[in-house]
Amino acid sequence: MIRNCPGRYIIQHKKKNPFLIDKVPVTSIETGDFVWNALATVEGDVPSIVVHDLESPRCVDRVKVVVFGAEGCGGGVITYCKQDHDGAFIYVHTLNTASGLRRKLGGLQIDHVLKL
Repeated sequence: MIRNCPGRYIIQHKKKNPFLIDKVPVTSIETGDFVWNALATVEGDVPSIVVHDLESPRCVDRVKVVVFGAEGCGGGVITYCKQDHDGAFIYVHTLNTASGLRRKLGGLQIDHVLKL
């Protein structure tokens, strides 16, 4: 869990001990592929995934959001797209419960995405 943020979780990825998906660091995987890979581990068909690419007036990074369920009732994923000194992107994926998603998107002033 993210400290002092109930309902929000982050994958612990360290350079010395990276979290890998199919031998690729999780921080190198785009939001849509990250969510698809996670859902593909569950039995059944993977539902279509809509990735919302947003700018927040409260955050310097691009923000990508995947909402699960109507208006986020199933939570969702918020990814912060941080650009490193080489121009490559580092993706920081956060998994959110419904309440955590609403609270964070509200704080970022992009909660309109819950109505799309």
